[in-house]
Amino acid sequence: MGYMVRILKERKDAEFFVLHQIGDGSTIKLWQDPWHPLGILKEAFLETLRYNLVCSYEATVSNIIHEGAWQIPENARSHFPYIATMAENDVEIGGDSDHVVWTPSLSGTFRLKETYEGMRNTKQPIDWANRIPRQSFIAWMALKGRLKTLAKLKQ
Repeated sequence: MGYMVRILKERKDAEFFVLHQIGDGSTIKLWQDPWHPLGILKEAFLETLRYNLVCSYEATVSNIIHEGAWQIPENARSHFPYIATMAENDVEIGGDSDHVVWTPSLSGTFRLKETYEGMRNTKQPIDWANRIPRQSFIAWMALKGRLKTLAKLKQ
């Protein structure tokens, strides 16, 4: 399997590493991009409710910003007040243009090493000396054919 195929399989996990900083909101998709603290809003709203909120599926965040302040439609605020409140309290609007930040990297740009470190499962090291009896380990090594016997040492 090629590297690109493996990378594409991890695409869903990589969405959590993208942070959209809102400037004017013109390049960030309202429903499809993870700009909100809850993540991608299309997953939080039913399709029929999105239709009733007057913002199309292709709408940008600029549709709910007016003169540098949030202007969330009243029907959206009444159906999901916590989503509107979180946007107003936790998402800052500022600057001229929108920016995408890659969160695993300290610089905010994509780096393979930081992405790998962010995606892999890190576990605490295990103190094997106190967990596995010596005889069990030797038996396991013998079954695998990896035990250094006198015959193997002579080779």
